[in-house]
Amino acid sequence: IWAGPDDGADRPGHLQIAKVTYGGKSTVENCANARLIAAAPEMLEALRRLADASAVVGDLDHAGAQVPADAWAELWAANCAARGVIAKAERS
Repeated sequence: IWAGPDDGADRPGHLQIAKVTYGGKSTVENCANARLIAAAPEMLEALRRLADASAVVGDLDHAGAQVPADAWAELWAANCAARGVIAKAERS
């Protein structure tokens, strides 16, 4: 699995974040796995926050109610936090 800009030898402009292999692991794969494992707790927290905020906005909108500014602000903040975690995982 590849993501983001990087100077990777296999795919210039992309950073490997995970790889399925059979047998021994390469250095690139070990580094990719380490980045993903290190980011996992923060990613899970960000995804939960994003899902919760999205559910609030979605439920209100689906019910035909006006979505309050604080709900939109939380959704925006959760989205920014999730993007931050993704960027952190890609550059680690």
